[in-house]
Amino acid sequence: MNMEEWGLSEFRKRMEEGKQATSNLSQDEDDALTRQARIMEVRNAFEHSNESEQDGRFFTYRKYLQYPELFTKFLDKQSPLNIWYPCTLKTKFSYNEHTKDPFDNLSHDFQSLGQFMVFCKSMLFLDRKLARKIIATQEPEEIIKLSSEIQHFNPMVWKFNERSIYYDGVKAKFEQSQSLYNSLMNTVGTTLVDGQIAADTDFHLVPNWRERNLFGEVMTQYRFVQAGEY
Repeated sequence: MNMEEWGLSEFRKRMEEGKQATSNLSQDEDDALTRQARIMEVRNAFEHSNESEQDGRFFTYRKYLQYPELFTKFLDKQSPLNIWYPCTLKTKFSYNEHTKDPFDNLSHDFQSLGQFMVFCKSMLFLDRKLARKIIATQEPEEIIKLSSEIQHFNPMVWKFNERSIYYDGVKAKFEQSQSLYNSLMNTVGTTLVDGQIAADTDFHLVPNWRERNLFGEVMTQYRFVQAGEY
């Protein structure tokens, strides 16, 4: 049976059978197994959730609001809320703890949240060669271009992990700079909205706009946790 045809139970069985042998795997074999495990994780999660939960399970925490929703829009790169706003954050990609390459568990200095996100996107699929290029690149346009070159990319695996990775980056960005943290706290009482989404004045009437506003939603959620109030 081809690995691509395994069900979750078969995958777990094979993992258990091969537990003692994993130390003998080559780097490429270990990486392939890790990528397949991530695909199976997504399949299992989506098999146990309905379509609405798949699309919006992260965006339900504000349904209790009983007053008109106010918005803070951000798009300009000079806005501290923008993912390409120049800042320094030191952190690491924490999803490859059991892989063989020591590079996977190193902390790195990032020059923007956007750089961190694209780095993590490449590391999620174990494209270390591209990840090293991203670390060495500071220009947003070039980093965005590199993000389209990730090897072994799987859109469902990225969709499943994107929000938690972004939350990790938001946490690192705002907790490592008091001035940036203060800028975020100054938006209490509003929903943060990516300016690209908010270009249309009636954006909030568009179905599923919250799902499209991932960056704004995650920052709003992080701020809610920190401030203890919406």
